[in-house]
Amino acid sequence: MRQLFADRDSDHCTLIEYVSSFINKHDESYDLIQLPPIQRNSVWRVDQIEFLWDSILRGFPIGSFLLAPREKGQAARKMYDLDQKESSENGYFLLDGQQRTRAILLGFRPNENSRLWIDLNPNMPFGNPAHNNRKFLLRLVTSYQPWGMRDNNPSDKLNEWQKLEARSELNMGTVRYDYQVKIDTGNATVDSENYSWPILSRLPVPLDELIKLCGFTSGHFSIPAWEEVKNLIPKRYNIPDEPTEHFYTIINALQRLLDTTSKDIKTRSVVLLYQNEDNLERSEVELDPMEVLFTRINAGGTVLNGEEMAYSLLKSSWDGAYTMVSKIVNSAEIGYLLPPTGIVMAASRLARFEMGKGDDAKPGISTFRRWISEQNDEVSFLQTMQNLLNEIDGKSIFYRVVEKFCKLVLYRENQDSDFGLPRKLLLFIKPTFYHPVLIWINKNLDNVELLEQNRKRIIRYLLLSYITVDKDDKASKLAITILKESKTLNFPDEEIFSELIKQELSSPIPTPSEFAYPFKSDCDGFFRHWGDIFKIEGDDFGSFRHSFWNKKELMLWYQREFATKWFVGYNPMSNDAYDTPYDYDHIVPRSHIINSGQTNNLFSDDKPLINKFDWNRNLYVNSIGNFRIWPGWANRSDGNNCQRIKLRLEQDDFSVDNVAKELDLPSNIDFLKASAINPEDKELWMQAGGSPRNWPQDRREAFQKAVESRIVNLYDVLYRQVLEEEIAVLELDIV
Repeated sequence: MRQLFADRDSDHCTLIEYVSSFINKHDESYDLIQLPPIQRNSVWRVDQIEFLWDSILRGFPIGSFLLAPREKGQAARKMYDLDQKESSENGYFLLDGQQRTRAILLGFRPNENSRLWIDLNPNMPFGNPAHNNRKFLLRLVTSYQPWGMRDNNPSDKLNEWQKLEARSELNMGTVRYDYQVKIDTGNATVDSENYSWPILSRLPVPLDELIKLCGFTSGHFSIPAWEEVKNLIPKRYNIPDEPTEHFYTIINALQRLLDTTSKDIKTRSVVLLYQNEDNLERSEVELDPMEVLFTRINAGGTVLNGEEMAYSLLKSSWDGAYTMVSKIVNSAEIGYLLPPTGIVMAASRLARFEMGKGDDAKPGISTFRRWISEQNDEVSFLQTMQNLLNEIDGKSIFYRVVEKFCKLVLYRENQDSDFGLPRKLLLFIKPTFYHPVLIWINKNLDNVELLEQNRKRIIRYLLLSYITVDKDDKASKLAITILKESKTLNFPDEEIFSELIKQELSSPIPTPSEFAYPFKSDCDGFFRHWGDIFKIEGDDFGSFRHSFWNKKELMLWYQREFATKWFVGYNPMSNDAYDTPYDYDHIVPRSHIINSGQTNNLFSDDKPLINKFDWNRNLYVNSIGNFRIWPGWANRSDGNNCQRIKLRLEQDDFSVDNVAKELDLPSNIDFLKASAINPEDKELWMQAGGSPRNWPQDRREAFQKAVESRIVNLYDVLYRQVLEEEIAVLELDIV
């Protein structure tokens, strides 16, 4: 890249010059442009990347890139680096355009999680006119969506049957889930059968390989031979002997992009220079001008929210923040638990607790900025954060705290009847509920025996918080207040919930008998009304019962032993990066009792009772009592069958049952246990079976009893395994 801004504050270069400065180590401008501490990582969606490349190939303007001077010694990070380091020479900060830059570079070089393909023979236009806004059909495959997205709309995921069909072609044995699929990021042979490809493309090639054949960043363009291009196309396709018509359209577009010697109009990268204001003395409340500019120019793009901006402020104030936080996020042991912003929020609360300062679950930007800038204390907030996050013997204190937290609360596979939480269920619990536990662990980090003794208390606190507490910020803040005041060495879960109940932030915790109270009267087969379960006069536990009734995610805990066997290798990330390998399956299919436009045969002419059935059926069919988690492929294998078939209740021979063999369930009793159904209720589920929308009295009664009995049994298991011990304080009669 030639010298920019010689006598002006705006300039331009070819897009190839811009790209070369990031990926060509022999370019004199290599690494000239780096990211400032305030910048975050990639956040663009698949459709944004694909549409940007369609614009580039069509010669559309893609906006300017805003740079600011970077002096030697200032903290910065390279586009492809995780570490933030002091600059070894002068250069520029990229203030605006990072997401576009990352998307552009992806067309020239795949990263470890993504690769961009282009279809040489796209099937366009599409039926929906709104989707006919592309000339070139790009396909981004990622570790999260290894087969690409929908052909007409890159915002939509593929249907499961499409992915299932593609996985069956891989030479990897039985591949049931996308998380087992590898993507080719340039290191595999093109015809390898072990890697994914964009399945809705008709003739795909990796864009980066095609660009290499055309001259890459040399500035000199050459038309590649069709024989060379053919080698880029996966061998599973019917490759034509002659180039497609669209191939030449793509080549012409690439020539305009890559050939810097041509006089044709090329896509140019406009760069603007921001000269920082004079370094005048500012008050504590006055903002850094670069921060103001960064916030304003991003206001129209992917906006930074409060936590993201707080993280950016920390990075701006402390050069090592990005590196330390990234090491936690990228850890295979604990990186799934919290995103970077979540780490900063959790560490902030630990820091404020250590300093004896006021607590704030979600501090605003002005508050967080004030904390960072305060210098009145012997140990400042920023120094305390650094003490928590800086490495000591390879691990920071905060890393060790989170590591211990995960070891304490997670399900331990090799221990019989362990009551720990599966990872995915832990990620359903709001992170603000973790914070009091992290603070307590930090206080007792070296007391291994005490930590282990409190394992059940901590898990109980997390589960009850998940089930009963809606206002997580208030509840978490109250829990930390109690931590400060508590006289006991143990984690004070009883004190916390006693106070939460008093302040009506949580509902009282029932015994199994109290929980089951509404179901002690006989079933009538038309189901109980909502108020008859959750709003009974004189009953204090309706709110808890209602919350438990609707927490289908708890099935992850009840089926934890089986799920760890079924989904080996599944590592759920914070934002559910992969599609889950399981479904929340209605045991009695929803369509058997609720189907728009079709009525049920109740064998009754009593209109009020028929209405009662219609009103209340949703309550039962969508309750935790009628849900199980089930492997997605096995659930689709079951189709819309009655639970008698799904649970193998009438089956004797399991030797030819592929689902039973793969899930290692050799009997109907094993199917019941794996589905978290009490085998003693086998007959109830048998009687609750039948033809869709055919509901005689005995079937209706059996289904009602089966659901109610299962809900009661599920709660009884939770109570006995986690809640019963030392729960007396939680059973206070709140006045």
